[in-house]
Amino acid sequence: MSDRAKWLRIEAEARRAASVEGELTPPVGSLVAWAECRFARTDGFSAVHRVGQVVSDAAYTFCGEVVPEPTRRINPVILTPRLVQMLGKCRFCENRYAEKAA
Repeated sequence: MSDRAKWLRIEAEARRAASVEGELTPPVGSLVAWAECRFARTDGFSAVHRVGQVVSDAAYTFCGEVVPEPTRRINPVILTPRLVQMLGKCRFCENRYAEKAA
């Protein structure tokens, strides 16, 4: 297999994985954080929110923020307890989540 064919296969697999990932919405109650982008540049990260509801394939946090597309979200695997502590949690989301759980 030539180098070009290998790269085309890798690119096709990456595009397929991205399209599958892009179709998924985070489950209600899950932790979510994302990159803040202004002027087409990442200038920081959001606080850690909780997904509150999904309406027409758009997810919203408990505090009413729209959860951005997967390309801006921090992968849940990377969202470790230490990273959550560093970014800080949205108090409103956590309070609403606690109310719903009780």
